[in-house]
Amino acid sequence: MADRFSECLEFTLQYEGGDSNDPRDPGGATRNGITQGSYDTWRKQNGRPTQSVFKMNTLERNAIYLANYWNAMACGTRPPGVDLALFDAGVNSGTKRALEWKSAVPGTDRVATIKGICARRLSFVEGLRTFAIYGKGWRKRIAACEAEAIKVAAGDTAPEVLAFEARAAAAKAASTKTMIATTASAGAGVGLVHQSFGGQAWLTILFLLLIVVGVVILIIRRKNQETRAQALDAAAKTAVTIISTTNRAKTGGTNV
Repeated sequence: MADRFSECLEFTLQYEGGDSNDPRDPGGATRNGITQGSYDTWRKQNGRPTQSVFKMNTLERNAIYLANYWNAMACGTRPPGVDLALFDAGVNSGTKRALEWKSAVPGTDRVATIKGICARRLSFVEGLRTFAIYGKGWRKRIAACEAEAIKVAAGDTAPEVLAFEARAAAAKAASTKTMIATTASAGAGVGLVHQSFGGQAWLTILFLLLIVVGVVILIIRRKNQETRAQALDAAAKTAVTIISTTNRAKTGGTNV
């Protein structure tokens, strides 16, 4: 099995590139996704004095990703596609969690494994305090990771598999949209509920709060599925282009 470290790292660096020192980010000072704390530990382990993570070079960065994430999760032994889903999840949310998400998915089907890892990963970040700040970016990253991983895992059948998954995600989004409208309409009957409980204000307020919370959760789920559908559909179109180009090359430029 070919080691795909470079390809998977290239994907991850699309989202971990650049320097950051956002006070809202618990990771603190970060370069290319490597925090100051992780860089300090790596330097000490290799007998080097600590220094600012903003002085980290490309060779050091790649060595840290290889040792602390790729090798730590044995990504090189994973099937293509699964390796990316596991690696990017470990970088973003920690290797221990990523391995737990992988272990929680039954069976050996690659596409099912990828979907399982990404679904658990998305559920985890939704529960973080910083989701309100970084949630949109996390959602897009996880959807893109899932789509790219499935494209790799499915091989020549990628266009069909991705298109099917895109349609399924779009259908879930539509269904959730209907549920949002139904839940919101329940709020219109709050006056009747107020009367049925003898006009007790606290019960009315509680009922309204439950409706609001329910609508917010459903909106998040709808956005998740819409983002997935878009990423999967885009990957399907890319896969068609790649396969078409490959076939033309094999036949000397003749469409087959």
